[in-house]
Amino acid sequence: MGSLGDNTRAPCDAALVLGAVADQTHRVADFCDLLEAIADDLPRKAKPVWREIIRLCDAILDEHLQTFAQVIVPALLRRTRDDAHLQTVLTQLHAEYRDESARLPELAALLSDNIGPDEDRMTAETLGYALRSFFTALRRQAAWESNVLLPLAATRLSPADLEAITEQFATGRRGNVVRFGQASRRGTV
Repeated sequence: MGSLGDNTRAPCDAALVLGAVADQTHRVADFCDLLEAIADDLPRKAKPVWREIIRLCDAILDEHLQTFAQVIVPALLRRTRDDAHLQTVLTQLHAEYRDESARLPELAALLSDNIGPDEDRMTAETLGYALRSFFTALRRQAAWESNVLLPLAATRLSPADLEAITEQFATGRRGNVVRFGQASRRGTV
């Protein structure tokens, strides 16, 4: 980065930026594993675990879905205008990211409602089905991200696009700060 009085910035390192996005995708996959374990162990899972899921939805999933819905997929749509097939696929994925973002409050409400008194609870089978539906869609998206979107991004995104991703990570939708280079379970962020 330039000096304090200088508005210039060092160019983003594509491997570092997209590596951070890949790490975020891995955290989403880990979250799906957690949801599956909870669904498999219903109705025995304790209420504090459900509270943790609500917190993780907010901390991991919302920011991740917003990064793809607001930054990565729109940038790829701009960079692939010459390919009608990719435009069709990316437009569909963009809609799916928006749909999943809209489902997050529903999942949180579903879990919150089942933390209350027993008479307010839905059956374990119904809750398990809802969790499975949610994490199955997320796993499908994570696979697309790892196998299609991130390799495409590595070849198509511009330095300005990478800077927008970095900015999304730096501020997040709620002002959460993520710093590249922090240690994570799967490598560096």
